[in-house]
Amino acid sequence: MNYPILTLGAQSVHEAVTRLQFSLATERARGEEFLRVDFATDGADTVRLRGAVLRALRERKRQGKIRFFLPSEDFSSEKPEAAFIANKYPALLSDGALLAGANSYIFIRL
Repeated sequence: MNYPILTLGAQSVHEAVTRLQFSLATERARGEEFLRVDFATDGADTVRLRGAVLRALRERKRQGKIRFFLPSEDFSSEKPEAAFIANKYPALLSDGALLAGANSYIFIRL
């Protein structure tokens, strides 16, 4: 299964959240079901951007604009979202980036 990937890097929090919102709307209009957000920064920049993206996703989920999101650290957890992905889309489990655990990403079901 192929899905789009949004890579966020050295930009302001406002720019990152704006790019995220644009990508969510674009991919939904294209009929995509999933979007993965990767972070091309390291250290404090990743923590800052990732926190802002998670806050924006929580708000979008609360508003019903996305179905769910799953941060990389929860992918192999017992959370219902992780089980849903594993059961409905087993091909995703062969994606090395998802299983590596070293990368910080967020998986979003639109």
